[in-house]
Amino acid sequence: MNTKIWLLFFFVTSLVNAQTISYEKLDSLSNAISKLQLGANNLTYNDGKSDYELSFSDENFKVLFSTQLASHSVYRKSSCWDILALTENIDLSKATGITWQNSYDRVMLVRLYFPKEYLQMQLFENGKLTSTISPQYLEFFSKYEKKNYDLFKTVFYLCSRFQVEKGVKTQAVLDEEINDFGSLSQVDFIKAHPTALKAKQAQYVLSVLQKRAEEEKDPGHATAQNQALEKFNSGIISGEFHLLSGDCTPYCIIDVNSYGYLILDGIQCEGSIVKKFSETYVRSTTDKFMFHFPDNPQVQINIKSPTEFYYSNPNKTCKFIKTGER
Repeated sequence: MNTKIWLLFFFVTSLVNAQTISYEKLDSLSNAISKLQLGANNLTYNDGKSDYELSFSDENFKVLFSTQLASHSVYRKSSCWDILALTENIDLSKATGITWQNSYDRVMLVRLYFPKEYLQMQLFENGKLTSTISPQYLEFFSKYEKKNYDLFKTVFYLCSRFQVEKGVKTQAVLDEEINDFGSLSQVDFIKAHPTALKAKQAQYVLSVLQKRAEEEKDPGHATAQNQALEKFNSGIISGEFHLLSGDCTPYCIIDVNSYGYLILDGIQCEGSIVKKFSETYVRSTTDKFMFHFPDNPQVQINIKSPTEFYYSNPNKTCKFIKTGER
């Protein structure tokens, strides 16, 4: 009898130890990720094909304690469509990689990779299911803040904990990966830990560095931003620009003088009231294509090309294109 009781106690204890993330901890981590994504509400993101506005419900990410499975949702709105992307029944221990990048103006993007055809993302338009797709990765968004990687760290921590608890890897292996990521080069880290979640980030960094090196080796190469700077300094780019997307000043004239100041003259509509304004921005000391208010660096203009720029402040981001351009 005593033997049976001990075996029962051992079995129950094993289950408890195997499920070390408590309900309170899971709830706290879910709320933290939801809150971070809410910070990207109404910001503009470009997926490489088109711009769209992000929005999130209060509970946009949740891991259920009962099933240990996650759900994720995001609303994406463009001039042509308004879509809810919903992904459910996500086993975070199956994640194969994670990356982060400052994707688009003030948006921080974290991509969590999974095996091919594992994710089942449902797309809804006007409340109706229109299609189901299987993307390679799940995207998390937050408002970009310098040296703030809370979203990346929280998603990584959650996935790592599940991988250890479900036997995908041991705690010792995870600790070694975390230590080596901060001490090894990207190449050496990938060789030492090819299946680590952060190996994907190392690969991403290497691809960025390789692209930058190739551009620097090509003496005839000129990016759109370099062309924009040349035209700015010569005065050629001075002209009329209009709002393409967003919700702010619909019309402006922009110019950059030889002293590195950007002059923005425009017309601002506030209901039925039309106001003229003139603003002066100074060039960033770290990015020659970025200008900001002298007393408020959060109000910025980012030059993308000779015919395109972005205005942003803590509340919104707006895209402008030169009048007559498409």
